[in-house]
Amino acid sequence: MKKTLAERVRNQNCKECELHLSANSVCLMGRGPVPCRLMIVVDAPGFQDDETGRPMVGRVGSLLDESLAAIGFNRRDFYITNLVKCRPMEKQKILKIQEKACRHYLDDEIEAVKPEFILTMGNTALSVVKKSGIMKHRGNVLPLGDAQVFPTIHPAAVLRNPRNEMLWKTDLEAFARLVKGESGATPTRTYLVNNQKTLNLCLDAILKSKAVAYDLETNGFEEYVPGAKIATISVSPKPGVAFVVPIHHPEAPWKQPERVLGAITTALAYTPAKRVAHNAKFDDRWLHQFGKPVYADFDTMLAAHIMDENRLKGLKPLAQMLLGVDAWANVDLAKGGAMVEDLKKLAKYNGKDSDYTLRLYYKFKEQLTVEGNERSLRIFTKIMMPASRCLTDIERTGMWLDQERMAERLIEINRRLEKLTTRLTKLAGEEVNWNSSQQMSAILFGKLKLPVIEMTDGGAFSTKESVLLRLRDKHEIVPLILEWRGYAKNRGFLEGWGELLDGNSRLHANYKLAGTVTGRLSSGKEEGNRGRGLNMQQVPRDPLIRSILGAPPGWRFVEADFSQIELRIAAHYSGDQTLQRLYQLGEDVHMQMAVSMTGKPASEVTKEERKKAKAVNFGFLYGMGAKKFVEYARDSYDVEVSLEEAKIVRDRYFEKFAGILPWHQRQRRIVHNYKRVQSLIGRVRHLTDIDSEDEDVQAEAERQAINSPVQSLASDLMLLSLVTLHDEMDPEEALIVGTVHDSILFQIREDTTDKWTSRIKEVMENLPLKKKFGVELEVPIVVDIKVGQHWSEGEEI
Repeated sequence: MKKTLAERVRNQNCKECELHLSANSVCLMGRGPVPCRLMIVVDAPGFQDDETGRPMVGRVGSLLDESLAAIGFNRRDFYITNLVKCRPMEKQKILKIQEKACRHYLDDEIEAVKPEFILTMGNTALSVVKKSGIMKHRGNVLPLGDAQVFPTIHPAAVLRNPRNEMLWKTDLEAFARLVKGESGATPTRTYLVNNQKTLNLCLDAILKSKAVAYDLETNGFEEYVPGAKIATISVSPKPGVAFVVPIHHPEAPWKQPERVLGAITTALAYTPAKRVAHNAKFDDRWLHQFGKPVYADFDTMLAAHIMDENRLKGLKPLAQMLLGVDAWANVDLAKGGAMVEDLKKLAKYNGKDSDYTLRLYYKFKEQLTVEGNERSLRIFTKIMMPASRCLTDIERTGMWLDQERMAERLIEINRRLEKLTTRLTKLAGEEVNWNSSQQMSAILFGKLKLPVIEMTDGGAFSTKESVLLRLRDKHEIVPLILEWRGYAKNRGFLEGWGELLDGNSRLHANYKLAGTVTGRLSSGKEEGNRGRGLNMQQVPRDPLIRSILGAPPGWRFVEADFSQIELRIAAHYSGDQTLQRLYQLGEDVHMQMAVSMTGKPASEVTKEERKKAKAVNFGFLYGMGAKKFVEYARDSYDVEVSLEEAKIVRDRYFEKFAGILPWHQRQRRIVHNYKRVQSLIGRVRHLTDIDSEDEDVQAEAERQAINSPVQSLASDLMLLSLVTLHDEMDPEEALIVGTVHDSILFQIREDTTDKWTSRIKEVMENLPLKKKFGVELEVPIVVDIKVGQHWSEGEEI
């Protein structure tokens, strides 16, 4: 009798990795017709798969069956198998060694099945094409021999995080179109502008359209670096149409490309049409640098974020999810790829970018104006878009760096590192690379026999900072390692800054208005983790480092910080009378908590006791448990608290501020009933994960229901301040140079410092919430102002 594929390939006695030790079905094979045109490859068997000896059963299998039926397919149409053939333990990460051990079984299956299309599900299954990064590659067609591979997320990711359902459905619909040979949306008519006649048509279309979308392809991500060039600019005056103008691309026909770009940017700057872009700050910075100042009126990335903060906000996934288009041909834009790519191919790509941006604009415009979305529209028009235009200027300005001081600090840091290394070598009894966690682990846990506290995912002894903090009293070498790490980290920052500096001794950040689910600003690299942008949120608080940044001669560096803004907002939301009264009276809330904890009068409370009270106030504000607080106080405030003490101070906190727990309970009820919460001014946090089958995911959704409205309102207050002050300031006298957490950073001319610091405080403490959003806070907003020559060295005024 002829053997089945499973009988030919399966090795029930396989011991190539340790997974066989706990598996019920060792080397579980796939099921389905052989050969088969369609194949599904999943990460690894689940519990029920292992018990039944069949792939994709249970809740995951039911979801798969339902989803396949929705796109016109049946499980019987597919050969379904796993990359890793034995079940990992619950929540155990699949290791590369396990993938490697099982790969030859999968290769044998693929050879026998001879699929035309392979649908991979999950990040591990994606390695079938030797790639990782499922969110980067999902929805794209990848080659594997004669087959086409289409990656998507694992159905378990939908059950665990229901917010992924739209993404899952979008990918399966695109896969169905691929198999059936169908296309997605209406194609884009791309006109390559390579003569004056076509250029005139393009300019005329920009000026006469109701809305025009624009998109750039450049040779890099920073417009201020030497050699930065715009390869092409695409404009779409109506859906389905794109004019692509080559500027500095080698195949561009123009003798004076700057004049061509100038004509395009002039038309964009003065058109009565709505100017639309996706991640508009990027394109606007480049157009400011090389053409005329252009500011988008509508950013589709920000509109996507304000409507649903959970979804992917890149242009491609949005167009796939909302327009039903297929992933369009990728061009390699890394390392100047736009300048070396074939112009016709690049134009097709660039044209789709602007066309799909315009199509998204009309979709989001309609959604934002639907009844019930008035508050989201107000946030978008009064905060998000003005903030985007404001941040474009802030990013272009950059923050001044004192190069002489940086050179001095690098010498000092290297000297301290050298001394610490000498002391560490003596204590270790041998030379060690202290950057190597493996070598450090060998000394701490092997040679010195310190207790092992945590293990890494790979099974090694953890040497992360929180572990070392717990070991610092066990041996004198540990505090020195922590100190060494601190200086090594600081040196890394300074060396990195040296590479980021422009020709005017300035660092440029890239701020992300859609970078966090709460609305908090983040910063760093461009969308897709590209470029070199400064991450302001990661600048160490250490004055040794911060004070390298500041203002150039003739100017002053000013920091305006919202004082205890989250506690103040929580006082409003909770209605806690004690907390509200303390703020209304101008009391020091941390001192009052310290008095309550210690029983001492305020005059006798020590600095350490106040710091512990600060940890209590911020730690328990969102309902943190006592065990978690022990770690939080140690890692965030360098305060040691026993578990017993943590339980006592937690009880005392909720006794003192009796309105906090009822507020938490209200928020939990709201999220369970409505799957969302919103801030005072109407910013929505969608929390569909409250319906997750995973209790930990549900608990996280409850926590976010409490803290998101606080954090989002704090962020919106800062953004509203940013916009108001930016519109008022004369750049000859004062400039906003950055923002970090709850602070705004300024560079103000010396002779106008008093004028502008007074105005900054007035604006930030008296924001027009009543006028713009019809709401008022029950507690006063207080802003602390520091003025100096360098950051962290200013005097409070």
